[in-house]
Amino acid sequence: MSHVPDSPAPDAPGAGAAARAGVLQAQLRERQGLLEMAARIGRLGAWTHVAGQERMTWSDELCRLSEVDIGFAPTLEQVGAFFAPAHRPLAQRTLRRCLVTGQGFDVETPVLTPADARTGSG
Repeated sequence: MSHVPDSPAPDAPGAGAAARAGVLQAQLRERQGLLEMAARIGRLGAWTHVAGQERMTWSDELCRLSEVDIGFAPTLEQVGAFFAPAHRPLAQRTLRRCLVTGQGFDVETPVLTPADARTGSG
């Protein structure tokens, strides 16, 4: 009987837990890949913000949709520039309410990408 080097022998204490952990990690990677594929196909981006922190975390797809580098972590102030000027007050009020109350929201507004800002579109 063979086993993966550096893993517990099949009859060693904890071998079952290590094997289960490996299976769970593989399942998690597979599901993460499916979620990323769905986000790309559906063109769905997501973000999070932790109260008291200066920067937001953006999903890879939100970065792609916004035409910024993957890993872009904007400040709350920088986020305002991504909303079309006529919709900034609504976006700012909604975000402020979320930060104060913790209440989620679903708002659709036109957004501006860096390319839009360069060309004056939007």
